[in-house]
Amino acid sequence: MRTALLITILVICLHSYGQNKSDHLLSTLDYTCLEENEDYKYYQCFMNNDSLSFWYNHHSNQKINDTLFFIILSSKKDKLLIYNFKTYKTNEVSLYALPKYPITHIYYHNHDSIFIFYKRPHIYKETDKTFDFILVNGKGVLVDTYSLNDVPYIYKGNYYKTIDYNIIDQICENRIIDNNLIITYCVYLPNVDNENFINFYPKQLALYNLSTKTVKMLNIKFPFKDIGKRYNSDCFPSSYSLSFDKDHNIIIQFSHSNLLYKYHFETDSLIRINCQYDYTFENIDSTAWQEGHDYTSVTYKKVFWDSKRQVYFRNIELISYKDYLYQFILQVMDSNFNHIAYVLNKDDYNTPYYNKYSDLVAYNKVNKLPYTIQLENKIKQISWEEFETNHLKKKTTGATISLAEYLEKLQIPDNSLVVTINLNYPCGHCLERLFTKMKENRADYEKINVYYIVYDNNSNDFAETLKKRYKLSDSKFIKIDKEFLERVRLNNEPIADERYRVIDYKSEKNIVKIHSLTFEKLFSVFNKLVDERLEKSKESKKIKRGKQK
Repeated sequence: MRTALLITILVICLHSYGQNKSDHLLSTLDYTCLEENEDYKYYQCFMNNDSLSFWYNHHSNQKINDTLFFIILSSKKDKLLIYNFKTYKTNEVSLYALPKYPITHIYYHNHDSIFIFYKRPHIYKETDKTFDFILVNGKGVLVDTYSLNDVPYIYKGNYYKTIDYNIIDQICENRIIDNNLIITYCVYLPNVDNENFINFYPKQLALYNLSTKTVKMLNIKFPFKDIGKRYNSDCFPSSYSLSFDKDHNIIIQFSHSNLLYKYHFETDSLIRINCQYDYTFENIDSTAWQEGHDYTSVTYKKVFWDSKRQVYFRNIELISYKDYLYQFILQVMDSNFNHIAYVLNKDDYNTPYYNKYSDLVAYNKVNKLPYTIQLENKIKQISWEEFETNHLKKKTTGATISLAEYLEKLQIPDNSLVVTINLNYPCGHCLERLFTKMKENRADYEKINVYYIVYDNNSNDFAETLKKRYKLSDSKFIKIDKEFLERVRLNNEPIADERYRVIDYKSEKNIVKIHSLTFEKLFSVFNKLVDERLEKSKESKKIKRGKQK
């Protein structure tokens, strides 16, 4: 495999930057699906546990003595669950005795050194500011506390000109170098496309010395050439991922760009890696878009070195392109980061997924089970038209519809309380609370007609996973919508956005009341409306009993 790939790279013809997509050829690698991947099947069963946190940075991977462990916070944030990929068993670490402030992310260094990071605004406002993260041992006992007050541009009561923990960068590797803990940051405000950003321009990576409790900022900044450019907000241009190459050098990947950078400790600088890039999937400054061109919006994820195949893998998310749905793409690069090929989805399998400590896995679209795959040696060139036809799925097209028509299509009855949830903008905290409430109050919710509409137009069937995790698979009060929300208009404006809609649907005199809410305000409004409905239901029962007497 390795020899074939490295030879083939010499004859790959890369296309120039900005080429029309219609003329573009993609280098692809096909694959064969082998047996069911038992490791991932058991892992999937573990992840269906409704007691797990949904927050992205509430979990991480760690390899200890050649065994992979998956570590995740419980939904109540009162314990850590450590899943063993070899034995399929789970150990727990109690966190009952620790501070009860909101946790932003965790780093499981080993079985006796666990770092827990708290949300800076809560620490700053509600404590004596003596700690931002803590170290606990394998029994959950507090070992030490650490403060980040000396980090330049850290939150100190004002969000403007601040940096925050990098929520994009899930920890999958060792983060301690010579007793220095690596902490990654992203820009909070001002945005990188703001003209004032140049006067801010902070460093975004810290080395925290665990012995002296001092901070050293490394010269890792947003690429100067991209300041002021405008990209799709879902590309998270101010964030980056950190990984290590085959020689254990720090590699930085900004999520909006396919370019890779190596950090040099001697010169305290980021050096762009000199290699052959493929510009098939790229973000172009929207102010430079030209008529007649169809542009992609993508997010580049963490780079992983696969020592078995001697190649790098990188997951790419195709966020938007024409009228096609969101799609995952796997990129293969050689040992020098030269582009080799893309691995794509098939009719019966989703795009293969790679994790640093796992094998390549593809999920069957029918039975939803993970299969180990084997990459073919031969690179195949496909046209852009073939890519669109065979590997992308179009959004459902059709005339716009009203909210009333939408609810009718989903068979929502009159006198219902409806919450719309758009999984294109997932909030782990919101999903966790909403589905926990539905599970715990299922009888009451069904009695008063509380419905969730979950819009899930992606190919990963996350909505079904949510229902399974919370043991709500048989619920008729959770409607999954894969096509209609994009067509809904309210006062001529689309509602397929990041906001939640709580809809009081014809509870009285055919009136429809709509609350458009951010996640910060969702539950205060939703809980109030639920309580009002429950009270009305009780009063109605009392009146009914009185009449029967």
